[in-house]
Amino acid sequence: MTHYYQFFSRATSAWPILTKSLTSGALFFGGDLICQALERVEEIDWKRTGRMTIFGTIALGPFAHFWYRFLDKRFPDTSGRTILKKVAMDQLLFSPPFYAAFYLSMSTMEGKSPSESWSHLRQQFLPTYGADLCVWPIVQAVNFRYVPPRHRVLAVGVVSVFWNAFLSSMHHSHSHSHALPAVPALLDVADSGTSEHIETLAADQTACQTVSTTPGSLVEKSLSSKLVHQSLSSKLVQKSPSLVA
Repeated sequence: MTHYYQFFSRATSAWPILTKSLTSGALFFGGDLICQALERVEEIDWKRTGRMTIFGTIALGPFAHFWYRFLDKRFPDTSGRTILKKVAMDQLLFSPPFYAAFYLSMSTMEGKSPSESWSHLRQQFLPTYGADLCVWPIVQAVNFRYVPPRHRVLAVGVVSVFWNAFLSSMHHSHSHSHALPAVPALLDVADSGTSEHIETLAADQTACQTVSTTPGSLVEKSLSSKLVHQSLSSKLVQKSPSLVA
């Protein structure tokens, strides 16, 4: 462990931007894998992990390097008053642009339009920033007080790997927010289920999913989806009289 620490120290001194960029990318890589493990996905989405890694390497690593160097030159001592100033500046001047860049960059790499990217940013920014205020002021106060300047990106990285898992969850949560209940879950509440029941309900759910993804007006989609759900519910009750007994 000491050997790796010494190697990192030498690399940080010799190639500070490159070392911190690669470190940041690795932390985003690990954070997204942790997130997907907690989501219990059947198969790792490597493209998603790749996008997170690219952002961490290209955006956060260099930006964090110059940001911390600016703070250390502007506020060189480690007094309590100075640390409060650094933490305040970090929360007010660094965090908001960082989260804006994160959500806009990730959405753009996913192929979303500018309007979709901005809409996603507006939806996720306040919850993310609110969580940030509960965690990072304390972390950065310790970081600015006790950690040498050249190791601050690495020190933040110890917390960042878990924070990046949170960011990944926040960004990708919208992908599952409108998922329809599975047909087997609906059939579990019935006393009996024949192949005819399953085929009928499966056909209705497929129609509902088709309605939700077919281009058209929002009103048409809403009305069609409502009618299909009503049909699904009525058929379930008709096929399973014991539910209403």
